[in-house]
Amino acid sequence: MGMAVLAASGRAGATTSTPSPPSSAVPAALAAPSTGPVRVWYRASAGCPDGAAFTGILQRLGRVVSIAGTGDRIDFVVNLAFAVDASSGRLERQSSAGTVAIRDVVAQSCQEVAEVLALSLDLTLQPEAEPPAAPARPSEGPFRIGAQGTLETGLARALLPGAAAFVDWALSPLALHARLSLRGATAERDSAATIDLQLVAARAEACAGGTVADVFLGACGGVDVGAVFADSPDAGGRLDTGVWSGAAAHGRASWQLSRLVALEGQIGLLIPFVRYRFSARTGEELTDSAPLGFQTALGLSFSL
Repeated sequence: MGMAVLAASGRAGATTSTPSPPSSAVPAALAAPSTGPVRVWYRASAGCPDGAAFTGILQRLGRVVSIAGTGDRIDFVVNLAFAVDASSGRLERQSSAGTVAIRDVVAQSCQEVAEVLALSLDLTLQPEAEPPAAPARPSEGPFRIGAQGTLETGLARALLPGAAAFVDWALSPLALHARLSLRGATAERDSAATIDLQLVAARAEACAGGTVADVFLGACGGVDVGAVFADSPDAGGRLDTGVWSGAAAHGRASWQLSRLVALEGQIGLLIPFVRYRFSARTGEELTDSAPLGFQTALGLSFSL
């Protein structure tokens, strides 16, 4: 029993403040610390460490500090006041932008106040830590080539395994991918007569999406143009051909394995513009193409 392909139905900070400790008038304006020794205008009441003791604390922290005199440039002002119940101190600094930072400290002993203010001064002079640099991402070329294994349904209501090769072009500023592919699929359909089916088609498609953690996720749409071949090995059978055209809509995920290689997969729908009836020489209809098919694919792509 033979068969034929008929083109039927075309379808188409600050801490808690305290009263300022007594201090002498400052004879020079505060200035931002220079590249030389740090100059400190230092005043302390009886019972508190003197200027030499305070600079000694800073020198142990690795700072070159000198006590400023009248007319000297001043980087910091330090005032300490002794009290039996609680001593206090204040550290002042004027930045190059003209802002004044104040740190007030209260402690049981004036020695503790001096040590806290010395540590605060040292921390003030430390450069701000730079945020860690973002890991460098390997650059990728705009063009990729690749291959897929495919599996689709719809033609003669058979399951057709196949393969595809493609060229992909990334339009980065528009978050789009354009792709041209060529695929082939083949299967055998058993009904009242055996039908050998082949499909060869080219596809132009575009995907819109974005990349999350090295995975591109996109929604894609395209158009197919190609040819259908149907043959029957039974006695009296013959080969017939027809034009294949249709639309495709699917989702795609592409995972960047390395700078050059990505693994991708997709799944979606096939919508034929022209459907076919497959019939025997006697006119008996053996099967037809479905109004809607499905396609899935898995493959690798390589950056150029």
